[in-house]
Amino acid sequence: MYYGLGWRISTEEKDTYFFHGGETPDSRTELLVNPKKNYGFILLTNKNNFSEVLQTVHIREGIKTIIEDGKFSEVPAASHQMQWMTLIVTILLTLFSIWNLFHLKKKNIVRVKLWSVVGLTSIIFSIALIPTLIYLFGSPWHTIYYYAPDTAFLIKCLVGVLAGNGF
Repeated sequence: MYYGLGWRISTEEKDTYFFHGGETPDSRTELLVNPKKNYGFILLTNKNNFSEVLQTVHIREGIKTIIEDGKFSEVPAASHQMQWMTLIVTILLTLFSIWNLFHLKKKNIVRVKLWSVVGLTSIIFSIALIPTLIYLFGSPWHTIYYYAPDTAFLIKCLVGVLAGNGF
């Protein structure tokens, strides 16, 4: 694909088309035009989550296949891997924090020092988690918050659990 003047342009000689997409936190739109085959279409969705963006691409390509070949292509199942991983880590750390609270009642000096290190590490992770995600995704937090509210909620829960465990 090439990109020019806001349009993505295919580089395939037999299948030259161009398209443009746009999105808000709760909708996504794609416009595809194929001038050689004399068709175009607009795909409007009322759901947008960056963890599911490939679904829109598969739907767009599926519509293109139906128009050109008259065949229906299968849309792959949505992957909620990011949400599940965040939920599992949050649950495991919550269980660890509860276990930690019950074991802190015992006043063993070695344990107190160990749990102090674990607590300090938890606080550092809670402070560094969101900035690290912003860096890894190359996207500001408000974008993650608006375009993946479910994942952002779980990440905030994870930050809370880490901070609570630390304190």
